[in-house]
Amino acid sequence: RACLFGRQARRHAHVRLLARALLIGRTGLFARRSMGDAPPDLVIDIVSEAGDSIVSLPMPAMSTVEAVKRCIQHTRSLPFFRQELRYCGGVLDDRCVLASLSSPRVLTLLQLPHLPGGGERLLEAAR
Repeated sequence: RACLFGRQARRHAHVRLLARALLIGRTGLFARRSMGDAPPDLVIDIVSEAGDSIVSLPMPAMSTVEAVKRCIQHTRSLPFFRQELRYCGGVLDDRCVLASLSSPRVLTLLQLPHLPGGGERLLEAAR
């Protein structure tokens, strides 16, 4: 939710309103869920290697590390591919779900170096 802007945000709001309209007054399959059924939002604290706070992001519990990286890319202008997030000393996979991390959810952001000519080396390695 924190990273939706423009057309995506309007589409997301429209889908939520449509879903709410479908649930109102219906029973059975479309019965309204109680508030306890939805996973709560989590606050993810991002810190530097030195331990300095960079940003705190409220994220849905079922979000992935990739979604966190996209938010960091938007808020800090650090490209997705130059980010590495660590948790308890280990590198997090982009598919890792945030709800699987225990509290406190403090992730360390490492800025990977930009290697000039790296694209050419990747192409050569692929050949």
